Amino acid sequence: MTGPRIALSVAVFAAVGLSVGWRSLDYDWHWDDLHLIRSHSAVELARGFVSDWDPEGRETKGLRPGTILFNDARARIFGESLRAHRVFLILLFAAYLTALSAIVERLGGPWWAGFVGGVVTLCAKNSFYHFLWVSDGIHLVPALLFTGATFWLLDYLERGRMISAIVSAPLLLMALATREDALALYAIVPLIGAASLWFSGRLRERVGRVIRFVGFLFITFVPFWAWRVMAIPRAPNFRVNLGVLTGPLTLMDWTICLSGQSEWWRWAFRALFGLLLIGLFRLPRDTRRHSMLWLAAAAAACLPGAVRTVPNLLLLPISFYAIFCVLVAGSLAGSSNLRRGAALALCAAVMIVCIPASRLEQVSMHANSTGKIYRDWLAIYSPLRFSSTPPARAARVKAQLARFGVLDDTFDFDAWQQELRARGRVGFIDDGGPFVPVRFFLTP
Repeated sequence: MTGPRIALSVAVFAAVGLSVGWRSLDYDWHWDDLHLIRSHSAVELARGFVSDWDPEGRETKGLRPGTILFNDARARIFGESLRAHRVFLILLFAAYLTALSAIVERLGGPWWAGFVGGVVTLCAKNSFYHFLWVSDGIHLVPALLFTGATFWLLDYLERGRMISAIVSAPLLLMALATREDALALYAIVPLIGAASLWFSGRLRERVGRVIRFVGFLFITFVPFWAWRVMAIPRAPNFRVNLGVLTGPLTLMDWTICLSGQSEWWRWAFRALFGLLLIGLFRLPRDTRRHSMLWLAAAAAACLPGAVRTVPNLLLLPISFYAIFCVLVAGSLAGSSNLRRGAALALCAAVMIVCIPASRLEQVSMHANSTGKIYRDWLAIYSPLRFSSTPPARAARVKAQLARFGVLDDTFDFDAWQQELRARGRVGFIDDGGPFVPVRFFLTP
């Protein structure tokens, strides 16, 4: 990938991210941000390597030293500047999508597929969590480590340099030590490596390298996961139940429905997916293989749904699926100007539908939104309150809650919201008073 293309990609992706979320850049700390994005003591940092990463035990249990280190570092660098935190995450997102575009090109695919796919990813409704919900920006760390691990693996498969495989495997381990849903990458990275050899006709010749790399992954993975099981026995793990099947399918459906589940548009996106599957078999063999790879990667990235199904787990699935969509639609267009125009119009239509859906849910993070007010109440007054929220931050939240008469854990939110709805205070109202958001936070 050439220097000018890298610069163009980063600039465009950053501009798109800013355009999608510019209204929300100055929103206050939201929910988990209140106690996670802060400086930690040396004891807390060390504890993250041997025990549950959240000292309060309020978050999903897990062994995530990478998360606590990342949260501590950015809290020390950016302090209380919400805008700085969010612009930083937008730049990280742009770096990830640029690296992903380079992987598409390295595998022999067209550069524009990764570029346009990256734009679609940023516009998708469920992508804003990773650059506007500050604590959720942690998902970008495993994503970036995934791209690094993939580049080193492809170098190893091409040149046979053992050092490249030795570097790639620990990068995946670092991703896993940041978030457990990175476990899906242990299937995706070897899949991409094997596909690269398949595309070039060298899979049989170099299958031994793939096997050796999988051995490196095994050597690094098993000790870490065994330590996690012993250190945090109550941390979530796979269970043999119906959710093992339905969870990943649910995440895949949310991935396909790029504008979310609350509007009729979800049926249009499902129909689009069906049409793309039909069109897939009209493509030349090499393009069809590339497209199928990214669809398979998107499906594999939904495997964490076997443990949890929440819409902020879709960073990797959406970015892979967007590449699949753009590859198929762009390749079907071929050299026909009319078809190219139709493909561009389709991409524009997707963005026109998705950006308002994203912004509609972003409004639920507004200081006067009952969704935001309720989560602040949870964090400050409820029995599940965060005890490690920095004092100055907690005082500011209490002052905000007091504006709406929320002073303790007895406030009746259900009755209050019903009253606001009866008064027609639904949707963003810029008069300083409370409103009920049309779309609540973390709605699929």
